[in-house]
Amino acid sequence: TPVRFDQLRTGLVLDAATMAKRLPGANPLKRREMLNLIASMSSRSAFGLSDRVRNEIRRALLHGAPRMPDIAHRLGINERTLRRRLLDEGTDFTTLSDEVRLAVANELLALTKLPIGDIASATGFASPSVFAETFRRWSGQTPTSVRAAAVELHTPMPDAGIKMPRPGPR
Repeated sequence: TPVRFDQLRTGLVLDAATMAKRLPGANPLKRREMLNLIASMSSRSAFGLSDRVRNEIRRALLHGAPRMPDIAHRLGINERTLRRRLLDEGTDFTTLSDEVRLAVANELLALTKLPIGDIASATGFASPSVFAETFRRWSGQTPTSVRAAAVELHTPMPDAGIKMPRPGPR
């Protein structure tokens, strides 16, 4: 599969034959231990409902605006039950959705060169101007300033004449 950077979606597709191949050096005992650990964590609900909702909202953003009825259905609970349980955890669906959208926007601004209009669309905003205003309200910064800070952070510093010794043969 060709690697394409600065895309709205990422993915890796493996066929069944590749998935069935055993990894070299795989340890069946360690695998069993890890599967048991995962099973015990999921059975005692290691993550709160709000964490699971955040995860589903992030997944739903790939297909459009996340909607509470859809998220409730994916979690296998009634919408009213979801609303009540989130309130018990001190939050609500809109707050979680906004948190996820801000986090995704920050990641896309910092890690890609996607146009701000595309980021606005990917995070469910009607227009770049609505996105920019909401982003500024949520974060206290403009999308452009966040991107500029990320670029500055990832720009290599000049070497200032300092020469690092090259590693010799081992």
